Amino acid sequence: AASWSLGALGVRHSDVNGSLTFNPDRRVAVHLVTDVTGRSEIDGTITLDSVRDPALDLVMEFERFQAVERLDVESLISGILTLEGRYGRPEIHGSVSVDEAILYVDEFARNVAVVDFMDLGTDTTEFFRQSLIRDIRNPFLENLRVEVDLSVPRNTWLRSNEMNVEMGGEQLIVTYDRRESDLVLIGDLQALRGSYSVLGRSFEVNGGTVSFLGTPGINPVLNIQALSRIRRIEDEPLEVTANVEGTLTLPRVALSTDEAGLVQSDLVSYLIFGRASSELATGQTAFLQGAVGSFATTLVSGAVATQLGAALAQGIGLDYLSITQAGDFMLAGGITNSLADTQIEIGQYVGPDAFIVLVFRPLSGQDAGASVFGGARLEYAFSEDYVVQGFFEDRFLRSGGAGFSSLGIPQAQVVGVFIFREWGY
Repeated sequence: AASWSLGALGVRHSDVNGSLTFNPDRRVAVHLVTDVTGRSEIDGTITLDSVRDPALDLVMEFERFQAVERLDVESLISGILTLEGRYGRPEIHGSVSVDEAILYVDEFARNVAVVDFMDLGTDTTEFFRQSLIRDIRNPFLENLRVEVDLSVPRNTWLRSNEMNVEMGGEQLIVTYDRRESDLVLIGDLQALRGSYSVLGRSFEVNGGTVSFLGTPGINPVLNIQALSRIRRIEDEPLEVTANVEGTLTLPRVALSTDEAGLVQSDLVSYLIFGRASSELATGQTAFLQGAVGSFATTLVSGAVATQLGAALAQGIGLDYLSITQAGDFMLAGGITNSLADTQIEIGQYVGPDAFIVLVFRPLSGQDAGASVFGGARLEYAFSEDYVVQGFFEDRFLRSGGAGFSSLGIPQAQVVGVFIFREWGY
């Protein structure tokens, strides 16, 4: 058995078996197979009419094959590629599907600069990118042509201490930039589900795109919307949207709401204190002191929970794990009440088209009549355009119950079904 390594991709494929059969007409029949890190099979011929520039006619088949395993990117792929032409002018064609992938956002940012996700006013217009194969030095790549259709059906994630977003899309185009010696991706992926943390508060992803604009390497443009519903004591709940924009290496966050008359500082104040910034300047000293204590607890516990959830998901092999605070506004200060609102969501694919999420509130059992089990959601993709979501949850679960169970207000269970239809123009 043989093995090969591609340091730029972080992979080593071992236990490669097969045969190389030399024929009198200078053709070498190739048959190579490895199934240690997924399955890969290479068949075809190499014609040695020119030893320095042989003719290539190879077919490569992949099944859940480990294509990349770096600190910033991991990916399993399936599909068929053909390698034709000469060694000095090779051409790669075919179709590939991404079975699983993770882009570790913090690693992308770390390779460029120190990025503060909590700075809502940062202007990050400078464009950076992360190389895919630029570090590989080989004459084979100097005149390489690539035309590959890449589909990303689901189970591809953007993950960081603040972000846990699943992407999907049917058609990306992969080419090769010979000047930059790197792969190029063109096309859009949809933000399917996930969460984003701003100032310790978890926002639920409800749409958006991740766009690859044809620049070498990996640095897509982000346009992701995530929603948090803040319960106010003396008013209707406030829906705040976190708009994640910029690029993968330099993202930025802006807050918005449909409610008129609220500026950015008001939204930040609502996220931290539960009230508008103007209300904090009215001399309500007792409230302000309590709000500051609530802010410290919310910010610290929220940030730690987000990082813990990301680490656990990666460590135990879950597709999605989120640890957040279910309550949007603490009626009584202190870390005990904050932890009592802890909500854990565990998500996993069940087959290629079904995704199930179980929700737990492990500390809510301290309240009389409260249940540890918070609910469940099931999403099923009937086709590329239709997705059905069914759920059984507390009526306050999606936006947080604000600790109402401790006041004797029951949290009734509700059952619902949503049907989503996607249109393209």
